[in-house]
Amino acid sequence: MNKKVLSETPLYYGSVDMPKGFEIDGKKLCQDILDAGSKGYQKTEEGLIYYKNKDCTLHTSVQFDMLNRYIIEHVRKDYKLVLQEKYFYGNAFLPQQHSYLRDQINPMDLLNSPDYTLLYAVDVGLNSCKVIVDYDDNKVKGQSCRFQLDNNSFVLFPSNLKYAIDTNHSHKTNFIITCAYTLIR
Repeated sequence: MNKKVLSETPLYYGSVDMPKGFEIDGKKLCQDILDAGSKGYQKTEEGLIYYKNKDCTLHTSVQFDMLNRYIIEHVRKDYKLVLQEKYFYGNAFLPQQHSYLRDQINPMDLLNSPDYTLLYAVDVGLNSCKVIVDYDDNKVKGQSCRFQLDNNSFVLFPSNLKYAIDTNHSHKTNFIITCAYTLIR
């Protein structure tokens, strides 16, 4: 008897463990998001303040560059995935706010859609930020898994999966960065 795996759905998660003295400064990164957003921010239909930066001007942020480099290098070293940043944005979730269920692909342009999505908790209240990722397991449809995001933690998953950020149950604003990556084959 032989076995062949036709597909799998990998999710990568953990914390960003920078070397001592080179830690990512969450407060500075929050300020970088707000500064980039001050050039033009939107409020979405869910009431969420949405700082979007498709021109990648946040790249002047040393803190974001450190995060991005960490993810790209560790995924390459540990899992043999070569990722290239496509776009990113920052979200600020006020108390009792949450996101709607979404994915990062454009069904009308799959070729140019990102392959992986990263959610990184920049500055979140203790036990106040959960990410829900929906997936199908062959005939068993509508499965989901939940990840607790604490400061400096992340989850990376295929961009075709739908996800939502659960209600912020803290009394502070939660800052999360979303970064889309293309897989270099």
